[in-house]
Amino acid sequence: MSDFLFGYGSLMNSASRAASGRTGAARFAEISGLRRGWFARSLRHGTTPVGVVPDESASCNGVLVEVGEGELGAFDHREVVATGGAYRRERIPPGRISGFRGDGTVWVYVANRIQHSIPEFPIVQTYIDVILAGCLEESEDFARRFIRTTTGWENHWLNDRARPVYVRPQRFNHLRERFDAMLREEVPAAFARRVDATDRS
Repeated sequence: MSDFLFGYGSLMNSASRAASGRTGAARFAEISGLRRGWFARSLRHGTTPVGVVPDESASCNGVLVEVGEGELGAFDHREVVATGGAYRRERIPPGRISGFRGDGTVWVYVANRIQHSIPEFPIVQTYIDVILAGCLEESEDFARRFIRTTTGWENHWLNDRARPVYVRPQRFNHLRERFDAMLREEVPAAFARRVDATDRS
């Protein structure tokens, strides 16, 4: 029986996934019963990435990928060990994923606790850029869906593009204006409060 991962953050980015392990082709999908937000604090990295927690009234978009034999351990290291225990891997019913008719076990990394971003553990723009680039592998509508179905944008948000804090940054100079335009339009109040790394005290 196959193992599948539902990725809802940086795992939506094909290059980012490939840095950790082998997966099959991505199937962009929607999952019900999980709420995504900026609250999965990474003690090892000093940031607050996205996480999900159970919420029957919520849903979020992401990718479903088949994981190669023996590869789950590599993704556990990335999401559990390397973050200092920000997440745990849990099974989810395949019926919660729109359009999934496969035969296998579906896993998702759930946040162990809700800890919103603070100056010492900010949301970082280079991580957002990786996620949005992954979303654009599907469409701009998919990227905007990510922004709209993620809570916690109003907390501490650092523009670290000049000095990347994120552990797996990628270069998106040609896409920065597009990313910022989407963010400005979808979460204008939070975007206006984004702090540049050079201004961080």
